[in-house]
Amino acid sequence: MPKKYRLHKKIGILFAFVLIFSFLSHSNPTQAQGSEETNYGQQNILLWEFDLKVKKPLLEINIPGLRFSNVVSTTNETGTYYFIPWIPELISALYNFGIGIVSIVAVIMIIVQGVHIIASRGGEGKSASYKKIGQALIGLLIAWGSFAILYNINPATTEFNALKVKTVEPIELDDESLVDLPEVSDTTPVGGGTGVIGSVIGAYPSRFAPCSKEGAQYAAQKLHDAAICVGPCNCAWSSSYFLNYIGCTNLKHGNTTKLEKLLEGIGWVRRPITKENRKNLPVGLLVGKGHVGVSLGNGLQFQSGGLKEDWKEMNQRGKGNCPAIGRDSYANPAPCNFCTKISGIRPIVSPEHKDGWNARCSSNQVWDKDTIWNTFWYDIISPPGS
Repeated sequence: MPKKYRLHKKIGILFAFVLIFSFLSHSNPTQAQGSEETNYGQQNILLWEFDLKVKKPLLEINIPGLRFSNVVSTTNETGTYYFIPWIPELISALYNFGIGIVSIVAVIMIIVQGVHIIASRGGEGKSASYKKIGQALIGLLIAWGSFAILYNINPATTEFNALKVKTVEPIELDDESLVDLPEVSDTTPVGGGTGVIGSVIGAYPSRFAPCSKEGAQYAAQKLHDAAICVGPCNCAWSSSYFLNYIGCTNLKHGNTTKLEKLLEGIGWVRRPITKENRKNLPVGLLVGKGHVGVSLGNGLQFQSGGLKEDWKEMNQRGKGNCPAIGRDSYANPAPCNFCTKISGIRPIVSPEHKDGWNARCSSNQVWDKDTIWNTFWYDIISPPGS
């Protein structure tokens, strides 16, 4: 092999190493991190960051151009969604890195074969070098044209969408299906009067038909505004009192499962709650796991529960500081005086509540009117024909 040819070959190899080193050392990531507006696929969504305790992945091998973004979220009428962009970002970085490597290899091949052509004196060696240069150019064209090829085959193959995960909204409720509260004396006839609820908001107005949506929503709003707190595991009793007050039934029970069976025993109809019918439910008993409430119609609900947001709002509205935990209010009932309006089911019902009914019932509850929960309730039991 001529000395001149060997020299050119060494120079070509050295030049190739310089190119590779320069590429790996000076790659400048251009991907923005934590941007307010991110394009996921074909849809622009305005996102804001949540304070998630999620660590970004740490790769053992550094990939030039890869910089993982923060997890972001968006909330709409269907719930809260988190967008995890790490897998698409990794794929995109690998693709770009692969394109860069292919380009470097192709350039090196062209340079080396160019040196061969210059150093050769004709013959088959020169023709072979031209052929390899052509192959390198074709490979480079395929690599750079792969996006266009994939897009023409199926545009979806070129979209690197973030992983979209819907959160399961926590509902902090006690399981009341296994607890029987001592019965509270209430001889109020169906339709209200001056009994448990009537003593707080007055008699059920005669302008409303019994068990009507209008009457139910009126009563629920009055009770919501009154800032009423009750003891743990009172959802069945509270729902019973409410249905009695608005004229639906005179049945009462402190156990969720038994209340359901009693209502079905007098002819009330159980039906599943779906996404399609959730906003058009009749007045009736809402059934969830270990918890019940009342459907008010028009996508509204009344329930006695221990959600932190409702408890905080009640304390703010009543300018009080009643503790959310039953044992705390038993030890010091004074802070709950402002919201203790229902005789017999106040937050300090009995010593049993101090220990949370064997840990099944620990949270005091608030009487609350709200939009109907999207996923918690699974059945409604309502009067026949409703």
